[in-house]
Amino acid sequence: MRNIPNMLTNARVLSAPLLFVLLVIPPETFSLPAWIAFGVFVFASLTDFFDGWLARRLHQESAYGAMLDPIADKLLTATVIIVLSAQGVFNELAAMLSVWVIILRELFVAGLREYLGNKHIYLKVSKLAKIKTAAQFIALAFYLYIYADFPPSPLQLLMGNILLALAAVLTVITGLHYWNAVKDVVHPK
Repeated sequence: MRNIPNMLTNARVLSAPLLFVLLVIPPETFSLPAWIAFGVFVFASLTDFFDGWLARRLHQESAYGAMLDPIADKLLTATVIIVLSAQGVFNELAAMLSVWVIILRELFVAGLREYLGNKHIYLKVSKLAKIKTAAQFIALAFYLYIYADFPPSPLQLLMGNILLALAAVLTVITGLHYWNAVKDVVHPK
């Protein structure tokens, strides 16, 4: 279905490969692609809010949008985490643990959704999960900023680690929330 909310979600999906291309060029070699990647990521992150808001406001909610929205979020998050990890940006233990937790939770919830989908059970996105996604996007946008503003200062790295840790904590909480909501379906008594 072609409507503005779905076009915004599609734009978020398409931003992932663009981010990959822009981020593989180290900023110490040429910083412009990293700054463009920062802008693309911020724009794509904002589409996550506006696609849902517009879908509700314009009465254009669709099964396509509901299916693709969490996939777009995960593509965006995973692309940035994978490329920045490969570039050595998350080289402190706190950052590495946070991104590891984020990736594992996203894979767990995706698998849970797949399992429940086979049983025709829909796992609705919670408000806390929306806050979690926003926290991830803010933390990753900050890391993209300090990546583009090479080399990062110790204060910038500390702030990035704190933001990423907060996002990881929310990630765990929402993963447990989803598990508690459906554990009886997965493991009936």
